[in-house]
Amino acid sequence: MKRIISFLIIIFLLLPLNTFFVSATPVSDGETEKTAYQTLLEGMLNEEEYIYVYSYGLGKEELRVLMELIFKNEPMLFHCAGSYRYSYRVDTVTAILPNYDISGEDLAEAREFIEREIEYILSTIPNGLDDCETMLYLHDYLALNYHYDKEESDGLSYTIYDMFVQGEGVCMAYALLFDELLTRLGIETRAITSEAIDHMWNEVLVDDNWYEADVTWDDPLPDTFGRVNHVNVLKSHAAMVTNHEDGYEPFYPCTDTAFDEAYWHYIDKPFGFANGEMYMIEDNLIYKLDVHTGEYVEIFTAGEKWWWMSGNSYLNCRIGFGSYHDWLYYNSEYAIMRYNPLTNVEETVYTPEMNEGERIIGLYNKDNEVHYLVSPTLYADEATEYVYIIEENASGEPEPNPDDVSEPNPDESEPDVSEPNPDVSEPNPDESEPDVEPEPEIIYGDVDNDGTVGAVDYLLVKRACFETYTLSPEEKTRGNINKDDKIDSVDYLLIKRIAFGTYSV
Repeated sequence: MKRIISFLIIIFLLLPLNTFFVSATPVSDGETEKTAYQTLLEGMLNEEEYIYVYSYGLGKEELRVLMELIFKNEPMLFHCAGSYRYSYRVDTVTAILPNYDISGEDLAEAREFIEREIEYILSTIPNGLDDCETMLYLHDYLALNYHYDKEESDGLSYTIYDMFVQGEGVCMAYALLFDELLTRLGIETRAITSEAIDHMWNEVLVDDNWYEADVTWDDPLPDTFGRVNHVNVLKSHAAMVTNHEDGYEPFYPCTDTAFDEAYWHYIDKPFGFANGEMYMIEDNLIYKLDVHTGEYVEIFTAGEKWWWMSGNSYLNCRIGFGSYHDWLYYNSEYAIMRYNPLTNVEETVYTPEMNEGERIIGLYNKDNEVHYLVSPTLYADEATEYVYIIEENASGEPEPNPDDVSEPNPDESEPDVSEPNPDVSEPNPDESEPDVEPEPEIIYGDVDNDGTVGAVDYLLVKRACFETYTLSPEEKTRGNINKDDKIDSVDYLLIKRIAFGTYSV
């Protein structure tokens, strides 16, 4: 099964139906092609049935190459089916008739959904990062939070919409989503495709040089909790062809080799960011890193390490790594820990209740979520994933513990409040309204009915979507955020946003 979608082209007007598969041939960079590109893009974004292009004088081959370029560099064309028809007169294409998978109100809702997802991801980027560090943060974010689609469910996920809804995608979906996120931040990027290995990835412009970046191949397969590789990011073309095979050419030459030998390429856990600095962990040693020069210095030992055992997908130390609000997070065997490199303070964040013999065998951060694994046997395939929500005030400091709040000093108490005005008449009990039992208020998103919307609620809905948990009728009512009479991934994502405080009903 191909991992890059093949675009079906149907010719009509006195011609038999034919199927063509796109190639990676570059289109001319002339002004006519640029204008035609823009016309086709705008037409498909506006769901036009006919897009007239006769004035551009495009031949059939030129159209084929141009449409390939559009579909592989325009993530917001997720609603197009990857197939289209066209008419031509003699050797010149006259009009394009795209096929649309999603249209009308459904497309409007899908676009709103995508915008919410993209805005959320971009909101998690730590402050003070330059373009290079931002690109690496997003590279890690995608590898940590999405899975490669092995077609174990209904069809393959090729688009950014598929990626958000399914939580997984093939290489094309990874590359398109990476492209869209970087583009929103003003970081230039283009698609790279190779027919030889049936694959798609990106090239990115960093510090005035183009480099290749392949998020898909840096996301371990099978998916490994809390792991992300850095072997295939910020590489020159000469370095990348060693494992991507030769026979492809990036659109812009990726000739700079400044990062090719950087040691951080061998780190298999996400980078951390705190106080405007970048950090990495190897085994249980935390280093401050200058990604541009490749220089790194050890700053802290994150507890004792313990090692891989036969049958586990973990290849080394079981300590996970992440960051949030200038703290670096990691785990001991029995607690979630964090360290502030600016103040040199280490503290225990949370000690979960575990059964005898269970241990924490890894974690990673997703904004204010700490995802961690607990295993009774130290084998990852027998572990259970949990989420701890970091509740902090606006300054980024932990909320005070109610047990630590001191009692008021009676000598400093407020003066007595004056007696009520005697002229104000009391209500007549005989004239009072009869007692009416109020209807119980439904808090949408509060699936477990504990009065708040939190991690437990969205995990219950997520598991219901994957058919690992059955919601009661009452839980379904509270979990149906968009009130469409069904529980699906949209409800799960909206509940998660409510818990984060980035969405309200």
